[in-house]
Amino acid sequence: MTESSKDLIKSKLIGRSVSLSKDIDNEPDRETEEEKEDLSRERAKLENDALLQDLWFKKEEHDQRIHYAKNIYYLIVVWLAFIGVIVICSGLKALVCEYFELSDKVIITLLTTTTVTVIGLFGTVLKYLFGRKSD
Repeated sequence: MTESSKDLIKSKLIGRSVSLSKDIDNEPDRETEEEKEDLSRERAKLENDALLQDLWFKKEEHDQRIHYAKNIYYLIVVWLAFIGVIVICSGLKALVCEYFELSDKVIITLLTTTTVTVIGLFGTVLKYLFGRKSD
């Protein structure tokens, strides 16, 4: 290959690259803009879906908290009513329940443990229902 043919090839390649660079301008391509808009819409849809899922989760969690709080409340009411019946029967043993007799130590222990359990259970439920999450 001669020098002149090499120069001719170089000039054609350089000319071709110059002509290609002239075709590439600084304005965004129309398809690129459409792709950006599609990506933006897709991102907004995904963010919206994530927010809806978070809202649904919080609603379900709230409903469950209400359900279990009511169940614990009813459990405690029945429990305290039962303890009340035991204390009344123990106090009125001659009138109501002649065969029912508990010593003072048993009554004190029953009332103490029941009080601690009720306060602890209510405290746990209240902390769960109204406690702040540290996110």
